[in-house]
Amino acid sequence: MAAWLKTFRKGNPLSPRKSPDQRPPIGGSWTFYEPLSVKPDGSAKLTRQGEPMGRPSYEVGDLIVGYWSGSYEVGEVWEVTGEPERSELDDWSWQTPVALLDDQTTVSLSDLAIRPETVARRVRLRLRPHQEERLERAFGVEVV
Repeated sequence: MAAWLKTFRKGNPLSPRKSPDQRPPIGGSWTFYEPLSVKPDGSAKLTRQGEPMGRPSYEVGDLIVGYWSGSYEVGEVWEVTGEPERSELDDWSWQTPVALLDDQTTVSLSDLAIRPETVARRVRLRLRPHQEERLERAFGVEVV
């Protein structure tokens, strides 16, 4: 099992999740989407197997902390509840079912030993063991 940071960006009119307040109650289900990578001509970038590029490496049971770009803090922890699948939404390549574990704790990126420059252009980032330990302490969760 692993822990990840997933970046969300306010202001994207095409995004299925438009604000930090848009989420289920604790224990509730949600779906995370990954943006479709496209070539300069607008066509989708595909793997040799014909799937969209950028399939997340999430596994069932992994933890994901949500980060809203520019906030410099994380304020939610999710658990992956199913394998990533191809998305049915236009402009989104993959979808992953998740459940909300915590939205009451707020921790700065620096408290998790994450530099803001690291997440500036990333959609997701796998946390390293020392970052996972800080996540466990801050949110009272266990990364197995």
